Amino acid sequence: MATVYLARDLKHGRPVALKVLRPELAHAVGPERFLREIQIAAGLQHPHILPVHDSGAADGLLWYTMPYVAGESLRHRLEREAQLPLEEAIRIAGEVADALGYAHHQGIVHRDIKPENILLAGGHCFIADFGLAHALEAAGAERLTDSGIAVGTPAYMSPEQASSDARLDGRSDLYSLGCVLYEMLAGEPPFTGRTAQAIIARRFSEPPPRLRTLREVPERVEQVVIQALARAPADRFATAETFNAALATAPLSLPTGVAPLTRRPGLAAFARAGRVDRARALLAEYEQVRDPRWHDLNWIYGAERRKAALELSWGHIALAERRWPTAIARFQAAVAEEATPAFGLPALGRAYDLTGEIDSAIVVYERYVDAPDVWDESSTDRGTLAIELAGIYRRLSELYRQRGESGKARAYCSRFVELWKDCDPKLRPQVIQARQTAQGRD
Repeated sequence: MATVYLARDLKHGRPVALKVLRPELAHAVGPERFLREIQIAAGLQHPHILPVHDSGAADGLLWYTMPYVAGESLRHRLEREAQLPLEEAIRIAGEVADALGYAHHQGIVHRDIKPENILLAGGHCFIADFGLAHALEAAGAERLTDSGIAVGTPAYMSPEQASSDARLDGRSDLYSLGCVLYEMLAGEPPFTGRTAQAIIARRFSEPPPRLRTLREVPERVEQVVIQALARAPADRFATAETFNAALATAPLSLPTGVAPLTRRPGLAAFARAGRVDRARALLAEYEQVRDPRWHDLNWIYGAERRKAALELSWGHIALAERRWPTAIARFQAAVAEEATPAFGLPALGRAYDLTGEIDSAIVVYERYVDAPDVWDESSTDRGTLAIELAGIYRRLSELYRQRGESGKARAYCSRFVELWKDCDPKLRPQVIQARQTAQGRD
C-alpha cells in the first residue's frame, strides 16, 4: 500500500516513519479525501495507537508521518518464535482490543488488523496505519476495486469484509484480532491457502481448526477465540470491551495435571517474555543438574556444552534486563567456549543489533548464515533452524538497506524468500507480504 522511509522531522528534530502511498492508490483515494480522513484519524489519542504527526501531498504523491518506533512488528516476533507464551499473547491481544475499543467509539474502523500493523516496543504494543485504513474506507470499495487495490489482508479479513460489505463495524476488526490471537497461540492463522481466493473460500466454507488440536491452551481461551472468529458478526463479541473482559477472565495456565502439547519454554523464551525471575529459577535448577541425559530444559546440550549453555542462558537474562555490555560479554564467552561454529551467533548478533552496533551485527549474522554447521540436523530441529535463518536473512536485508547497500539488501531478501518457499508451501501467501516488507514496502 505504501513505501516506508525512516526520515527526520527537521522542525522538531525527531526521527519519524514517512509513508508514501503508491501512485495508483493515491489516484484512487484523491488528495482532498485522503487529507481530510487522515486529519480525522490524527485526532485519535490512545496509548496503544500510533498517532499521525503530519500529512500532505507533493508532486502527485500522498504522504503522512508517524512516530518512529525503535522496536519490531509482531510479524517479526512471530517469525522468530512462531508460538508466543500464553500470557504474552493475551496481553498483546488485550492492548490491541483496548485501542480498538477507543477507535470504534470515535466511529473509526481499522479494517486491516494484522501482525504487520502491530508494533512492539518497551513491553507494549501499538497499532499503526489507522489513518491509511480510514482513508481507504472513505474512498469507497468501488473506486479501489476499479484500481485493482484490495483493502485488508486475506488471512485476517472478516467474512463481511471479504464479501465487500460496505456496512462494516467494529466487529470486523475483532474478527481480525481473533485471527491474530489464534496465530500467536497456534503458530499460523486460522485459514491459509496458496492464493487469496483460496483463503477467503475456506473462510466461508470451513470452520477454523480447533486451537486445542494445535496447542494445549485453557478451554476458556479457546472459547474466546472461537467466538471472535464466528462467521456472523452477530455471533461475535459486540464490542472490544466485551472481548477484553472475556479475555481477562481466561486462566493463564492449564489445570493441574494437564500436560501441555507444546514443548516447555526455554530460558530465552521466559527472558524475552519479561519473566526474568522464572528464567533465573530455571537456570539455578539447571546449574545443579550434573546428569547430561537430563533434558527437561531446552538449553541442555550435554556435558560437553554445559559451560557454553550456561553463558548463553545468562546472556539472555542480561539481555532481558537491558544490561547490554553484560549480555554481549556472555554471548561472546558462549561463542568462544563452544567449538561448533554456529553456536550462540544469533544471540550475539541480536545483542549487537539492539545496541545499534550495526557493523558488528552484520559481521556476526553473516558468520552465522555462512557457518558450515548451520544445517546440522543433529543439533536441533531443521524447521526451527529454517525459521531462525529466514529471520536473519530478512534482518540482514534491512541492515544493508540502512547502510545504502541495495545490492546486498536485495540478495538477502531473495535468500529469505527462497528459504520460506522451501520450508513450508503453506507459508507462500505470507512470503509475498514478507518480500514487500523486506524491500521497504508496507
